[in-house]
Amino acid sequence: MPSALIPAVMIDGVTYYLSQGYPIPDEEITLDQVDYTESEVSLGKFPEKDKESNYAPAGTPYVKYGKGYALKMEESGWTLFLVWEERLKGE
Repeated sequence: MPSALIPAVMIDGVTYYLSQGYPIPDEEITLDQVDYTESEVSLGKFPEKDKESNYAPAGTPYVKYGKGYALKMEESGWTLFLVWEERLKGE
């Protein structure tokens, strides 16, 4: 668990944190399993319920991607969120 508050999203009871990688291009995303965030808390808090983020507004699309989830945060790409341990590995 990070000591500083960083962008995060909770999906299926697990908190995923903003990765430090580059945006994922649209063409790398498979859109057959799209879901959407449903609520937002301030960046000063961590999400506490499923489909909640402290970074992405409600209604943000997301898909399973590798070991985490990709959220559509940018016009021309997706942003990867990973569990804390994977994020620390720098994937």
